[in-house]
Amino acid sequence: MTGNLNLAIGNPEAVATGHRSTGVNTDLNRSFSEKNLGGTGVSFRTSSSSSSATSYEEERARFLAPILSKTDLLIDIHATNKPGPCFARIAGNIANEHYRILNSFSCVTHVLLDPKYTLGGGQVVATDEFVGMHGGIGICIETGQALDLSRLNAIKNDILTVLRDEINLELEEENYCPSEVDVDIKHTISTAVEKDQNTLSSSSPPRRSLKQFVLEEAILLDECGFDWASIDGEIAGSYNFQLVSAGSPIGYCHLGGKDNGSYGENSDSASSVVPISRPFDSYLLFPKIQKLFVHGKPVVWLAKSVSEAEQQSIAAQ
Repeated sequence: MTGNLNLAIGNPEAVATGHRSTGVNTDLNRSFSEKNLGGTGVSFRTSSSSSSATSYEEERARFLAPILSKTDLLIDIHATNKPGPCFARIAGNIANEHYRILNSFSCVTHVLLDPKYTLGGGQVVATDEFVGMHGGIGICIETGQALDLSRLNAIKNDILTVLRDEINLELEEENYCPSEVDVDIKHTISTAVEKDQNTLSSSSPPRRSLKQFVLEEAILLDECGFDWASIDGEIAGSYNFQLVSAGSPIGYCHLGGKDNGSYGENSDSASSVVPISRPFDSYLLFPKIQKLFVHGKPVVWLAKSVSEAEQQSIAAQ
């Protein structure tokens, strides 16, 4: 493959202020929807409805959309607000090309499959999904907790490997030297997460070593509110891929409660507390911290672990 390499900061105004978005209810990586982009001239499969951008994120998505619609390969580098392993998210149709590229990422130990676009409520909303819808390969790499820079050199070297293998582009390697603050942040990652991470190596991991998961559903914040449950002495939602066994509470809602979180201490009676559980082993993804709770939006997504045979079945759908 040959062509042009584009490097971009997705949301420069948010980065300048040290936040993910410019507003509480805005998110660039949920703005690549038909509703927002229908009037930009970028084709969608169903209709060409038009709408007016109401936020900086929507305006930014409209600016990026014509570029992304012609992109052959997108590596969207993300970080989460909770710690966890380095993982890749693949949405929509899953192809061998996705795994070929993932073989260049030595730090990736988990793969989150999202064939039904569950992250966006069943529709294309994210950059990698948008690229995939237009015939390219889009992969989101979640590097870990936003303030933890311990994987920075590994991620950068992996990106250099992708550039070399995919477009024959050689760039000089320059390692990042972590500061004392970075080291302190690294030590705040919980022991449970550290046990779940594989040791980084300079070689690409074999495909069979990747732990595979499929995104199932989201738990939305409603008028009953939400409190995280306790799991064997740990608070649920503490890190990505935290396991909650089938039938065990993920959290609690409160009948007659408020809709902005944390209701356990304010509940009128124990009978008003309703546990939230699922009949399958659930792995928690993208759990929200309390200040990011928004009514009608997810507080967490749930995933199932899948075998290689099940993954092949998902890819064939």
